Amino acid sequence: MSPAFLLYKEKPLKLHDALPMNWEKLFRPRSIAVVGASTKVGMNINMFFPGLVDAGFPGSLYPVNRHAEEILGYRAYPSVRAIPGPVDYVIISVPREHVPEVLDDCVYKGVSVAHIFTAGFGETKTSEGMHLQERIREAIRNRIRLIGPNCVGVYCPGSGIAYMPGQSRTAGDVGFVSQSGGHTSLFVENATSQGLYFSAAVSVGNSLDLGINDFFEYLSADPGTSVIGVYVEGMTGEQGRRFFELVRNTTPRKPVMIMKAGRSESGARAAASHTGSMAGTYSLWASMAAQANAVLVNDYTEMTDFIWAYKCLKGLPGTRAGVVCGGGGNAVWCGDTLGAGGFTLPPLSPETQKSILEFTDAVGTIAQNPVDPNFSMFDPQAHIRVLTTLDAQSDIDFLLNVGVFDFLYHHTIPTGLLSREQLIRDSADRLSQLRKSVRKPFAAAAIQVSENPDIYDILKQIRLRAREEGVPCYASLERMTAALRRLHTYSAGLNGKAS
Repeated sequence: MSPAFLLYKEKPLKLHDALPMNWEKLFRPRSIAVVGASTKVGMNINMFFPGLVDAGFPGSLYPVNRHAEEILGYRAYPSVRAIPGPVDYVIISVPREHVPEVLDDCVYKGVSVAHIFTAGFGETKTSEGMHLQERIREAIRNRIRLIGPNCVGVYCPGSGIAYMPGQSRTAGDVGFVSQSGGHTSLFVENATSQGLYFSAAVSVGNSLDLGINDFFEYLSADPGTSVIGVYVEGMTGEQGRRFFELVRNTTPRKPVMIMKAGRSESGARAAASHTGSMAGTYSLWASMAAQANAVLVNDYTEMTDFIWAYKCLKGLPGTRAGVVCGGGGNAVWCGDTLGAGGFTLPPLSPETQKSILEFTDAVGTIAQNPVDPNFSMFDPQAHIRVLTTLDAQSDIDFLLNVGVFDFLYHHTIPTGLLSREQLIRDSADRLSQLRKSVRKPFAAAAIQVSENPDIYDILKQIRLRAREEGVPCYASLERMTAALRRLHTYSAGLNGKAS
C-alpha cells in the first residue's frame, strides 16, 4: 500500500490524550437528553425525540427546550444542567451558535458522549463556521467524546435508539458506518424493507472527534455484528492507513462492504462541501479494497444484494453455473448476463441431457445450459429433478433458477386458478424445496418485466419468504449476477486465490 494512501498530508489534531471512549454509554445508555427537542408536529427535520419514543427507548428520556414544559408527555428541561439525574448521551439539535454553550453544559453534567446534528461548521469553509468549530474543539478537549457535527448519529434498535419515528425496532447483525446521514437512512430503509436488520448504524458527518475508524473498530470486535458496510467520502492519510489495516484484519472474520463516494471530479467537489472530506482517487480505493479483500459496491442496493448472498450461501466455490429458466429467449439472456459478469455455463454432458429429456416434455424442452423445461416447470417434481440432475454434473459449481412471473401471473390470478396468497406460498415453497434438494449453492431471480403493481407486491413477498428459507432471491438477473460475482471474489480472497 502506498504511504500516500489518501490526500491530506497533515496529521489530524488530537483532541483527547487520556479520554477513552465508553461504548456502553453510547450503544446501551441509561439515559438520553435531546437538546432542541421540538414541540412541532408534522413535517420537521428534527425528529430525534419522537424517534426515541417510537423506538421504545427503555431508559430515561429528557427533552431539553427552554420554551416548553412538556414534550410528548415527558417533562422538558431548560438545559442539560437542569436535568436531575445522570445523562449518558446527549443529542444536540440547536442553531450552530448555541452548540458550544450546550457542550459546556454537557461537560458540567458529566455526559460521556454527545452527538451534534447541527451543520454549518468547518465544512462551510467560512470564517464563522471555522471559528465555531474551533470553539467546539476546545469545549470537548479531554472532556467529552463527540459524534459529528453535521450527522444523524446513531441507530441501534436493540437498545431502542432511533433518530426518526418508523425505523424498524428489530435488531439484527448488520453494522454500518457512514459519512452521510442521508445514505445511512437510505441503506437502513433499503435493508430493513428486505428483511435485513441492524446491530448498529452510525452517521459520523464531519468527524471532529469520533470517525469512521473508531466505529469500524467497534463493529469489527462486536460479536453481534456479522457483516459491515461503510460509506466513505474521504479520509486523511493517517486515517486511511489505519482504515486499511482495520479492514484487512476484519475481512477474514466478517465481510466488509465499501461504498466509496467522490469517484468523479464533480463527486469529489460535492464531498468536500458536504463533510469537508477530500475524496482521494477511486483507483487507489479500489486497490486498497482488493488488497484487504473488501467488497467494493456502487450503492446501498448492491450492499443489500451482497449481504443476502453471503448470509444464505456463505461462499461460492467457483464460477461455473447451472441454470434453469423458462423460455428460449430468456435462456439466451441468462447466458449473456452471466457471461458478462464473469461466469461460465458449462455444456451439459450427453448423460445429463438424456436424463433431463426423460422426465420433461421433449417437445419444447431445451436440454442445454441454461435449461428450459418449457411447461414441465409447472410440475414440481420435474422441476426438482431438472435441478438435481444439474447438481450431479461435476463441472458445475452452483445452481440458479430464473423465473419471469408475468406469464404465470396472467394465467393464474385473473383466471382464478390461484389466489394471490396461494401463488406466493407455492412459489416460495418451490424455491425452498429446490434448495433442499441440491448440494451445491443455490440462488434465484424472481423477475417481472411489466410495471404491474400487483405482480410487484406478489414478487416482493415471494422474495422475502424465499430468503427466510435460505434462498438469496433477486428482483433482476443483473442484480443477482453482480451479488454472486462479489461473493465469489470475497470467497476467493479468503482462500488466497485470485478471482
